[in-house]
Amino acid sequence: MLNIFLKRLEDQKKANLREPKSIPLTNYLITQDEELPCKANEKDEPISPEQIEHYLKQLESKKNMEELINSITFDSIQSITGWYEQNRGFFDPQQTTALNTLVHTKSLINMGCACKIHVRQQMADDYYKSFFIRNQKTAIISKIKEIAKVETLIFKIKEEEFLRI
Repeated sequence: MLNIFLKRLEDQKKANLREPKSIPLTNYLITQDEELPCKANEKDEPISPEQIEHYLKQLESKKNMEELINSITFDSIQSITGWYEQNRGFFDPQQTTALNTLVHTKSLINMGCACKIHVRQQMADDYYKSFFIRNQKTAIISKIKEIAKVETLIFKIKEEEFLRI
């Protein structure tokens, strides 16, 4: 859609129109990387300012979506250990040993008296945070990015981001 808008804008400039309340353009069928004229409607239809605003919002949304696609967020020790356990086989033995400490720490949360579960959860959160802060420049981070096929890792505790790498 943005290609259509830009093409119409370019056509308008070429025609040297003075008051662009709407931009007339030929309809285009957009394939992956090329535009082909569409014979479905021979009449040029103008794009209203509201449509232009809508297309620009879609572009902004697409940009935000690309950022989400290029990142992964771990919002707790439970989320990172769940992801790790599904991808454990991709890590070397040294990385596996280090990441297994997170799995062990998570397993300790539900052990013992239920009256102290909040204390154990806080201790696990503290360990999770310190683990990734200490290891942010190690091969563990690059390996997680490689396996997840992302550019950015975001680590959070209780919706509060503590590390973005």
